[in-house]
Amino acid sequence: KVILGLMNEPNGVPATTVVSVQNTVINAIRAAGYVGVIAVSGTAYSGAHSWVTSGNAAAFTSLVPDPGVIFDIHQYLDADGAGDTANCVVGSSPTLAGDGIFRLAPFTTWARANGRKALLGEWSFTPGSTKCDTWAPDLLDYLGANDDVWCGHSYWANFPTAFGPWDSNPQLLNPLTDGTDRDQITVLTGYSPPGTSTYPAVRITAGTKTGTASQQATEANEFVNRCGCLMQQFDENAISAKLALKGRFSRTSAA
Repeated sequence: KVILGLMNEPNGVPATTVVSVQNTVINAIRAAGYVGVIAVSGTAYSGAHSWVTSGNAAAFTSLVPDPGVIFDIHQYLDADGAGDTANCVVGSSPTLAGDGIFRLAPFTTWARANGRKALLGEWSFTPGSTKCDTWAPDLLDYLGANDDVWCGHSYWANFPTAFGPWDSNPQLLNPLTDGTDRDQITVLTGYSPPGTSTYPAVRITAGTKTGTASQQATEANEFVNRCGCLMQQFDENAISAKLALKGRFSRTSAA
């Protein structure tokens, strides 16, 4: 369950040098007895869109033919592919001229032709723009449709890191300072985050449960819909009875 990543985003080094060093390291790791997965990166920040133009495509044909070695590929959806700007926009470079699928295509084609597999180890987007709201789910669908190449993905990132204060980078995944989830969560999980809770979680008007009209308990499903979780509270007698049953039942009686 461990992947050894040899180097994060090499840059400014010829692709042939990167391959040569990684071949040496892979062989040494295998000689030491490690049989798990090893992830390698290409030069030029291991970008999918530049896989051919950076020289990675030509150089990495000489990577050791080890089926346990996969590629750690990165691809951001902003204009320069760096993941630090606020919008999904088409870049000025021909390799950044299209959406997320367009940007992944050069690597996908190369990997399939060479029998290689990859992890999209870094990607991110800014929700709320017409392009991003289409590009991001389309990119995830593309990974699933091309799973002969793509093993999965890892969204970056969950902390402000070098980009400044907590809420400064709109592509990050950490909750906002008020505690609410970012809109990316809906795209990544397929589920909308729970809405803001209204407390106390009781009815204001009369319902089907016993109690006064001004303080009636919320039905369990209503509570979940409003608050996102469910906790049942027992009085002292119910807890004593539950302990006596040693946890064999979820209710102390039909009543």
